[in-house]
Amino acid sequence: MKIVYPSLVEDAYNIAAQEGTIIPGKENDVKAQIYRIMVQKGMLNEDGSPTQKAIDKGFVASFSQNEHGEYEPDTVAGLKRMYPMYEGYSDDHFIQTENGWAADSYVIRGVANQVLGDPDSTESQRQTAYAMLRQLEKYPK
Repeated sequence: MKIVYPSLVEDAYNIAAQEGTIIPGKENDVKAQIYRIMVQKGMLNEDGSPTQKAIDKGFVASFSQNEHGEYEPDTVAGLKRMYPMYEGYSDDHFIQTENGWAADSYVIRGVANQVLGDPDSTESQRQTAYAMLRQLEKYPK
């Protein structure tokens, strides 16, 4: 199973991988340890979202708190750092609304197909992808 870690964990892992050798097959163990340390040091909440401390220290892009009390990036670049699956899409496919960030059908279809084509995706992820594609069928262009 492929585990998706928060962007701060992935960034820290990439730095660690550049500075040293990580035993093949132990990547998830290292990322899990980085995650635990970041939660312990108050840089991440347990749900993986950055804390105010991480924002204040400049470890993450600028975030705003939405009406649900969740932090969201202020820019598309921040959104793409937080969710690397969006990196390959042009910024004009995203819009920030009062309810948070939204992606157009091109991105939704692309992400759903990535999940369906990934042999490591879970059954739950595949079911979500199928549901997203069914929703798109209801609202053709």
